[in-house]
Amino acid sequence: MKKLARRFFLVFPLAVLLLLVTLYFALDAWLQSAGGRRAVERVLSEQLGMPVGLLGEFNIMLLPATGVSGTNLVVRDSATGSEWARGGRFRVSLELLPLVREELRIHEIVVEDLVLVGQDGAESGFVVPSTSVTGFAAGEPADFRIDLGAWGEATGEFTWWPQRAEVDFALAWGGFLFPRVTLETVIHYAEDAVHFSSLESD
Repeated sequence: MKKLARRFFLVFPLAVLLLLVTLYFALDAWLQSAGGRRAVERVLSEQLGMPVGLLGEFNIMLLPATGVSGTNLVVRDSATGSEWARGGRFRVSLELLPLVREELRIHEIVVEDLVLVGQDGAESGFVVPSTSVTGFAAGEPADFRIDLGAWGEATGEFTWWPQRAEVDFALAWGGFLFPRVTLETVIHYAEDAVHFSSLESD
């Protein structure tokens, strides 16, 4: 019995390592053969409803989740093509089961040093140190977390309806120097204006 247990504890880590190595090379080969960068750009663009470009590094990752990572993520306005947001480093976690079927389905995206571009370009934009969105797709509820540095952390849920130019939005925010507040609203936006309706807060 002891010999069997010893053999198991010797073989099991090697089997796990072999599985991870095989998974990595299989994932890498499939993403590269499918035009991995373009495939992830396409799925992000479809889910966001706006063109997304991955213009910097592009690497396969297995940990902390299966997916891809890289630098210089750019989101553009669908109508004008102008830059709407730009991120530094990013991580895109992919759902594993669809990936086995050679399908890309995004579970979570994390973007660091995200700049919401202002009217005068990225130099005048608002910088968000880190943000993550889980389960995001147009018309589907998604969870988010926004690290605002000294301004605290915001968490919540939103559903984006791009055809209606509308976002159902719920937020909880606070920090060391700020009281905890919650907010629920519906955001309506256009090219030159944003307004809120059904605003509720505590």
